[in-house]
Amino acid sequence: MDLVSALLTGVRTRDGVLHRSVLRNPFGLCVRERAPLSIVLVLDGSAHIVFDDGETVALRRGIVYLVSTIAPYLLVDAPGSAPRLIVDPTGVRTIDGVPLPPPDDELRCLVESAGAGEETTTVISGNYSVSDGMGRRLLSTLPRWCGIDLPETTDMVRMLDVELRRASVGRQPVLDRWLDLLLTASLRGRFTDADTRPAWSTAATDPVVGPSLRAVHAEPAAPWTVARLAQVAAVSRSAFAERFTEILGVPPMTYVAELRMDIATDLLLRDRAPLSTVAQAVGYADPFGFSAAYKRIRGRSPAVVRAGTS
Repeated sequence: MDLVSALLTGVRTRDGVLHRSVLRNPFGLCVRERAPLSIVLVLDGSAHIVFDDGETVALRRGIVYLVSTIAPYLLVDAPGSAPRLIVDPTGVRTIDGVPLPPPDDELRCLVESAGAGEETTTVISGNYSVSDGMGRRLLSTLPRWCGIDLPETTDMVRMLDVELRRASVGRQPVLDRWLDLLLTASLRGRFTDADTRPAWSTAATDPVVGPSLRAVHAEPAAPWTVARLAQVAAVSRSAFAERFTEILGVPPMTYVAELRMDIATDLLLRDRAPLSTVAQAVGYADPFGFSAAYKRIRGRSPAVVRAGTS
């Protein structure tokens, strides 16, 4: 598995929270869903995102926007429009101060009627669940927002919109897969662009660091040492350690330890694997040694993490 694929395993849609909203201008939508990663698509009309510190982003049709923040933000037709709709984790809950009943449709579609001459804006948004393991690693590479313009996403957005408006059986799994595909294509484009790719993407193509990274991700449980990684890279131990730290910002064994704990976190939470299985998967002979290492690196024991407490 390549590095991009490994990171994307931590972010995926399952029973995805989707909104397809047709909003009458002027509109203001206060988003309080606290989703760690969201996607926003403008199908027609005018839309802007206004973050809690005042930063304003004009959204363009045909662009996939990724938003990575749990802080509330506004989605408005134009800067200065007052928020009259509120979205919380249960969907659109308030319009003009009037509470709405729980939505019957898991897609939470909202269509406002518009009179003759009134303009509307159509927006699709979706939320992704992000694991505390590899998903956390992925989020650390993303800014608060980014716009991704790729030719291949155009047809994906069109098909997503068609499926959103189709009342057919088995719709939710299809939508989940379309959302996953759209996210994967968008991030792949970002991670392969020389101007936006993160340090580890550059490292993956480095002739010294790349082979060692691929080896570690392929076999995270192997008994890695700096000397063994340098051997994989076919350079001296000192040259390897210096180059690795220069590109990735952390020493080789720190990277290995953090990667193992990310993998372990996903096994604990997503797969609910037994502690002994988790320990072996990340290179520890027994659960006791693994638990001690996990707590030292993450500050919490595996049992506390699995229980969802701090």
